[in-house]
Amino acid sequence: MQNQKTRRKHSGFSRLRIWFSTAWTVIDNSYGEDRLADFRDRLVGTMPNGEDLILAACDDNYFEKFALSLLSSMSTRLATHAIHLHLLRPSKETIAKAEAFRNSYANVRLSYTIDACEDAHKSNPNGIYYTAARFILAPLLLEAGVKRLFIIDVDSVMNKSPWPIIDSMPEDTSVGFVFRPEKRRAWQKVLANAVLFESDAVSQLFAKRFARALLMNVSRPQEYYVDQIIPHYLIERSGQSTRSRIKSLPASLNSLDYAEDAAFWTAKGVDKHSEEFAAAQRAQIAPPMQIAG
Repeated sequence: MQNQKTRRKHSGFSRLRIWFSTAWTVIDNSYGEDRLADFRDRLVGTMPNGEDLILAACDDNYFEKFALSLLSSMSTRLATHAIHLHLLRPSKETIAKAEAFRNSYANVRLSYTIDACEDAHKSNPNGIYYTAARFILAPLLLEAGVKRLFIIDVDSVMNKSPWPIIDSMPEDTSVGFVFRPEKRRAWQKVLANAVLFESDAVSQLFAKRFARALLMNVSRPQEYYVDQIIPHYLIERSGQSTRSRIKSLPASLNSLDYAEDAAFWTAKGVDKHSEEFAAAQRAQIAPPMQIAG
């Protein structure tokens, strides 16, 4: 979802700025609140409420390549699922296709918002904002009354429902991430390809701090993604009562290896353009989906 080259790591100065701004969201709950309010005011679309929700984000390119197959894979499930797409600078054609899908499948409740990406710094690669935008939206969805919010990469297909797997997590779970404690670098220790937010006060506060820290950072020059380094720093700065409620997500929620017991199959990097992932997409889409522009 980007059209410019991005560095593969943060400089020491970049890490220091990100750490400071993230820490400040914990110290001062008004820090970045004006930016979040402006983000809310600019949103166009529908906000779901009152049910478990899957959230993904995409631009026009990823909508065509991945979102349509994700939606179609969900439509083949027997159970009904709700999904929200956060559309990034969408064309009229993309909006029309989202509307067409919403009116075509009874067992997929699709809602969407439109983001003009005005918070993205103009010198940054698009991907820096595009990967962060769904997490900026997250606290607003929780405020709207979403029961549980499961955030995934749009380059995924549904193999089975994630909610029974989430039901098996500890009762005191408020937030869920995929952790990689063996990694040395701060931006590698937490993955953002699957994130869970419950609807309790701890989750809502964490989601809001995450969104405010993201907004303060995507609006200034960046050379690398910030959607993984910020939650790592935010968890470090959170009090023990909050950290104790942040849990590791079960591996079966999201698989990069097309595991049979996984809820979602997701491709990363060059794998998303591979024949293996294309075959996984085709295997989960029956009958083929046809949506006119």
